[in-house]
Amino acid sequence: MIWNKASGRRAVFWGWWLVIVVLLGLMACAGPLQMGRNFGNSCTKVKEGYHSGSDVVRIMGEPYARETDPKGRRIFVYFWADGKGNGQKCVIVFNRKGRVMLKAVAP
Repeated sequence: MIWNKASGRRAVFWGWWLVIVVLLGLMACAGPLQMGRNFGNSCTKVKEGYHSGSDVVRIMGEPYARETDPKGRRIFVYFWADGKGNGQKCVIVFNRKGRVMLKAVAP
């Protein structure tokens, strides 16, 4: 094959496509590991009136769901499931100033 600009662009395109597919595959493989982790003591480390949203993400990781209620308060929802029907749900509510207002862990 003769090397020209078109074939070089094509090679670069397929190279980037391969990198993107590999990265997406790695992210998909690591997703279930994130879902199956236990809270441990991390939920008890979050303090009401002290920690902000970025602190909670640093301590607990990315939430499963982020919501905003009609009063403008942010809500983070974390799940832990072991695949056998057991698990926990941790709900963290922030006030308008961005500090933790309420946290609840339910089986």
